[in-house]
Amino acid sequence: MKKLCLLLALGMLICLPGMVMADWSQGFNESGVGNFNAMEAFMVSGTTNFSPPGFSSLSTGWGAVDPNPNYVYALGPATDNMTFSINFTGSSSDTFAFDFFAWGKGILIGSPIDSGEAIWNGSGWTIGGVLDPTGVAYNRVPVPPSVLLLGSGLFGLGLLGRRKIFKA
Repeated sequence: MKKLCLLLALGMLICLPGMVMADWSQGFNESGVGNFNAMEAFMVSGTTNFSPPGFSSLSTGWGAVDPNPNYVYALGPATDNMTFSINFTGSSSDTFAFDFFAWGKGILIGSPIDSGEAIWNGSGWTIGGVLDPTGVAYNRVPVPPSVLLLGSGLFGLGLLGRRKIFKA
């Protein structure tokens, strides 16, 4: 009996956290704005995050990427109409907001076809106006400076190691 109670308590300990933070999703439709082949969303407020894979129920040929809990994007063949879902963590009663962009010819390569801010108040959505993606400071990691910093650090370590070899 003691082993059964211990096993039951262990099972509840493992399963309970997953049951408390249940993920949920909301369906959206993007249409009437012209052809687009990329979508992205940035979490801008609240404690809710995007739940992997971020975008789901996408059209054939589209793929979702979830690089981090505050940013998701999806790419695929050009279309002018798509119904999809966005997945979230936490409770559907939490309030939060995210910015959304639909791109023609790729993210940041082409021009934004459609954009807006979606605000969830715990029971319904408010969709805001058009945003300027070039005027919004999102936390993207600039690749060339990061690679330059990593490369110079490795170069310095190499010189330091080489110096120790010649002194020995």
